[in-house]
Amino acid sequence: MATPEAAFSSQMAQVIHAPARPHITGVKTIFLAGSIDASTVVPVTGATTTTTTATATEDDRVRQKTHELQQNDWRAALAASLAHLAVTLFNPVRRDWSAEAWSETEASDRFREQVDWELDMQEAADLLVVYLAAGTDAPISLLELGLYCGRRRRRPEEGGSRGDVVVVCEPGYPKKGNVQIVGRRYGARVVEGGMGRLTAEVRRWLAQEGVS
Repeated sequence: MATPEAAFSSQMAQVIHAPARPHITGVKTIFLAGSIDASTVVPVTGATTTTTTATATEDDRVRQKTHELQQNDWRAALAASLAHLAVTLFNPVRRDWSAEAWSETEASDRFREQVDWELDMQEAADLLVVYLAAGTDAPISLLELGLYCGRRRRRPEEGGSRGDVVVVCEPGYPKKGNVQIVGRRYGARVVEGGMGRLTAEVRRWLAQEGVS
């Protein structure tokens, strides 16, 4: 069965999920950091890859599943809103992730592959998006934002960041004050709002970069 991401394959936008490293087709690249709703991480048992064309029934199921994901997954919703643009989105969420079965230690090959992929894609991205939802702490996203701010202070020849960052804090995000102060000091754009504000901020940045 085709995956929900396949629904975007016929559009201009390219969505790359960890740990894939295909050829990048977008003229601008965006890494999607931020809060993860556990309901959007669906363990897959015995998943297989097929090269056959999906049937009409399978297409209907893909569209329905994609719609369901977009209701709970800000990354899927943002990807859908940018589907007509020539951008590549790096999505760190793995549909086959299993916190119970996978050890989050350096000794774990799969976990190390995941973290290395995230670090590589963040460094390669033109824009780092950090969406911090109310009711979450998102400690890894705060770590990623801190790494970005540290790179931003350095010159390019010293490994400094070449990209931009947009941080959106939902009203009620518990660490918003910390994020705002850090953002002000290191030049990261931090705004308050929800999904609509996130989409507007990303579109604004893309328009400034000549993608609209």
